[in-house]
Amino acid sequence: MVRNRLMQSVSAAILAAVIPFGGPAFAQTPASTGTVADDASGEGFEIIVTAQKRSERLSDVPMSIASLASEDLVKRGVESVDDLPRLVPGFTYQINNIGLPVYGIRGISFLDQSSLANPAVSVYVDQIPLAFSTLTRGAALDLERVEVLKGPQGTLFGQNSTGGAVNYIAAKPTEQFSAGGSVTYGRFNQLGVDGFVSAPLSSTLGIRVAAKADMRGNWQKSTKRNEENGKRDFLVGRVLLDWKPSADVNFTLNVNGWRDKSDTQSSQFIRFAPFTTFFPYQPPVDALSVYGPVPKNARETDFDPGVNLARDDDFWQVALSGTVNVTPDITLTSLTSYLEFKQNSPYDGDATDYRDIFARVVSNIKTFNQELRLSGKTGPLQWMIGGSLDHQSLYEDQRIDFGGTNAFLFGVVLTQLSDLNTQKVDTSAVFGSLDLDVGSGVTLQGSARYTSQDRDYNGCTRDGGDGSSTAFSSTLTFILTGAPPIAPAACTSLDINTFQPVNGIPQSLDENNFSWRLGANWKITPDAMVYGNVTKGFKSGSFSNLPITFSNQATRVDQESVLAYEAGFKAALLDKTIQISGAGFYYDFRNKQAIGTVSTFLGPFNALINLPKASVKGAELNIDWRPVRNLKLNAAGTYLKTQVENSLLTQDTLGNPIDVKGEALPNTPKWQLTGDAEYSFPLGSSLDAYVGGSVSYRSSAFANFGEQPDLLIDKYALVGLRAGLTDADNRWRVQIWGQNITNKYYSTNIGRQVDTLTRFAGMPATYGVTLGFTY
Repeated sequence: MVRNRLMQSVSAAILAAVIPFGGPAFAQTPASTGTVADDASGEGFEIIVTAQKRSERLSDVPMSIASLASEDLVKRGVESVDDLPRLVPGFTYQINNIGLPVYGIRGISFLDQSSLANPAVSVYVDQIPLAFSTLTRGAALDLERVEVLKGPQGTLFGQNSTGGAVNYIAAKPTEQFSAGGSVTYGRFNQLGVDGFVSAPLSSTLGIRVAAKADMRGNWQKSTKRNEENGKRDFLVGRVLLDWKPSADVNFTLNVNGWRDKSDTQSSQFIRFAPFTTFFPYQPPVDALSVYGPVPKNARETDFDPGVNLARDDDFWQVALSGTVNVTPDITLTSLTSYLEFKQNSPYDGDATDYRDIFARVVSNIKTFNQELRLSGKTGPLQWMIGGSLDHQSLYEDQRIDFGGTNAFLFGVVLTQLSDLNTQKVDTSAVFGSLDLDVGSGVTLQGSARYTSQDRDYNGCTRDGGDGSSTAFSSTLTFILTGAPPIAPAACTSLDINTFQPVNGIPQSLDENNFSWRLGANWKITPDAMVYGNVTKGFKSGSFSNLPITFSNQATRVDQESVLAYEAGFKAALLDKTIQISGAGFYYDFRNKQAIGTVSTFLGPFNALINLPKASVKGAELNIDWRPVRNLKLNAAGTYLKTQVENSLLTQDTLGNPIDVKGEALPNTPKWQLTGDAEYSFPLGSSLDAYVGGSVSYRSSAFANFGEQPDLLIDKYALVGLRAGLTDADNRWRVQIWGQNITNKYYSTNIGRQVDTLTRFAGMPATYGVTLGFTY
């Protein structure tokens, strides 16, 4: 039955891509790699990017950028934002306590326990924003390239980019008919099928249809029972219409969507860490104290017997972008988008067969974004001016089945509760930039953005449906005040001053800021540049979705700001066969957003906090080398030192009192290194072959404040290998590949889930074969 459903889904993806044109499916290969000249020949090569919202050579852009061509992404198995740490030093990925992705660049991320958390690293597709990290799952479909912009990007790519930005460039409709497809089979019965069709519909209108089905069997297994978890069941599709009624007018309509029925990952048990030892509820003590740490085997875990951990998430988006050349030197650009996301995802957070905590996250996200800008060139001056409007309607309900040590109060046992978070967010901004060529290869740059945001919040904890939360809070408020019972299905959160129940906790957060960048660069030669930038960036404030026993737990974080200094260089050497770039940087943060604790008489609860002052110091280096014909080498590395500069008394995730002054920011390894090599060679007159390998390394880092040994994410290195055959015209390709071929055990995050300390393991060794065709 499972096999039939899998094949039906795969068939649907193929038919969606192919039937409109009545032809077969062929390999999904890039329409463009973003690389000019023959980068496999040992001759010079250039990479084109749009990091400054205009097409430029990568070597001419005065900022740190990693540009990855579609062909490299496909060969190295990069299928989502989550995979970028294997290719981009300084980029980090981790899973939060409800299984959602958290991205970071140069040590800057935002770890919150909500799907509504505005990330510090923003993700875009063709400059259209995906405002929340959970929305990015289908972004990597049918690409031309991806650009990773390091450092604050708030002036050109909007707010909440204090860490950086990731911009995916989708492959566009072609002037001639083309089609492709690929099939992958790998470990854990992975079966992936993708395809695209691209064709002109008229002399002015082109279309490109792409789809992908990604299926995989279970890769996790219970340590106590014959049960498994971890299946992958993901479908994504996109239709692009490109209309060019004249040489000066271009519109692109992007309609895309995905649905995800994959299992949420189960974490691994480290040790019993009781939330309270003061008259604890006895069942979790009995059940969890006998558990031992799970061996460092990525596949071993535990979860509730018979539980179904499959998501039921879906997403769709419509985006319209247009450009009009008002004059030969002035262009008007419009970007309009609307999206909806619905989530229904279960998470068994305690990593045991006892229901200490089981959550179901139900959320609904709707966003509308409009950007309008005018850009042009006047003599030595390039300029841009624009504005944007953004509206977000956000809802999240974390429905929790509960059985922790703190679930008992004077004869009442708390078994269910529901944490509500609703927000309306309206943001408006105006921005502009100037680039002035002052001669002798020197260019001065400046950009600025003024942003105003109004955020309205209402949230509380309410009864989960069985009456236990109402009974729990009614008992508590009666003991404290003698008040009558709380009505069924009402909010059960209590006012911190009166201890009376509240009918929601409405709050508002109205903020504005002025971000800017000043820079200068000097083209010493056409192939060598030095540059320096000073940037002021901001990330908006936020309300989290955490259990609220008392109203003071409905905390917020105010906007954070960073003053960033960066100096770097880029150079092409030996007839452009070597591209080398490097940078040093220093970030001065104020009110850095982080997860901390708020204390109640029931114990410490997670809460958002602002760190008064923090800093990031670092350096990075990247080398691309084509030493001989058909040999490509890359080596890159990032060094970071992060630190909280001011004293702040709080508690770590285990409830121990700490002062975070002098500690590193969570999940910020000092060293991240990557390397890749590929050699291609002919096999006779009609076949070409290639072999390649990659390695990525990161040093250890603490997952949270407190520097507890249990919270240390160990250092690790991951190795991947690939080998393939293609025909002389690159019409077909077969590749065998392996990721983490040494089966290295590693973890992506460590945290506390009520009474258990758990970790999320990275994927074990995977390997397979991919067959692709083009037409």
